[in-house]
Amino acid sequence: MKKSHSLKKAITPLAVAAALISAPAAFAAGDMAGQTATAARGATEKQERAEARKNRARIIADAAAAVVETRTALAALEKDDRDAAMKALERAIGKLEAVLARAPEMALTPVDVQTEILDLYADVAAVRAAREKVRELLDDGRLQEARRLMSGLASEIVIRVVNVPLASYTAAVKAIVPLVDQGKTAEAKKALEDVLRTLVVTEYAVPLPLLRVDEMMVRAKVLSEKEKRSEAEQKELDGILKAMRTELEFAEALGYGTKEEYAAFYKEIASIEEKVAGGKFGKGYFETLTDELAKLRDRLTGSHKKGDK
Repeated sequence: MKKSHSLKKAITPLAVAAALISAPAAFAAGDMAGQTATAARGATEKQERAEARKNRARIIADAAAAVVETRTALAALEKDDRDAAMKALERAIGKLEAVLARAPEMALTPVDVQTEILDLYADVAAVRAAREKVRELLDDGRLQEARRLMSGLASEIVIRVVNVPLASYTAAVKAIVPLVDQGKTAEAKKALEDVLRTLVVTEYAVPLPLLRVDEMMVRAKVLSEKEKRSEAEQKELDGILKAMRTELEFAEALGYGTKEEYAAFYKEIASIEEKVAGGKFGKGYFETLTDELAKLRDRLTGSHKKGDK
């Protein structure tokens, strides 16, 4: 099992989903005035989306800075430096109030993202053997041995997003100021620790084998649509389809989905192999597989929340 951790970093702004508004039916194709208006509207919308992204980036940066200042205040109190703690709290409150004023609708604001890769270097046979061993251990009541073995049966990217509950966090930080001002250092430290524990961590797990299949399909689609593929290209396409099946078998062995779901995937790949055999080509061969894999990923990529530790 290989584990790699990225350094903590400020979270990048979440993508702003915005569909372009289609031109009204009154503008006929060839109507230059209509085309000009549509182009102008598109340019305006693009600028508005860019501004929205910048604004969100500023909001997230301010919220993240407020969390840093809260931790700075706690560190200052550990050194019994009340003045430094008070200044840090004042800066934190200023940042939090600015965020609340600009984006009162953002109940949870992401301030940090951490990733961890859990990748298992084993073949399908080894995974299946490990599963059988887990069953035997469970049947024998050896739960802890089974748990340790099961912990290694994963191939996924774990994404943890740290969020600030703005309203309650801001109110709690404000309530600490009088404690510091009155010299109640122990109470203030305890209150700051409690505040930091209110940070919410949302965790997502994305199966790596399914991501690899997605990457493989990009090239496979290009080759499947190419007329007069060379012998080398046909061999490459056949190899990609075989590798896709292997990754799906690996994902199935690890329990990322049901046996019925994977049976449908294998059937679809077999159908694609038949359609592209001998240099045959065409479009849309991967649409069903793409859609069904997306549904499976959406179901598997669940999340759960926990307090910040």
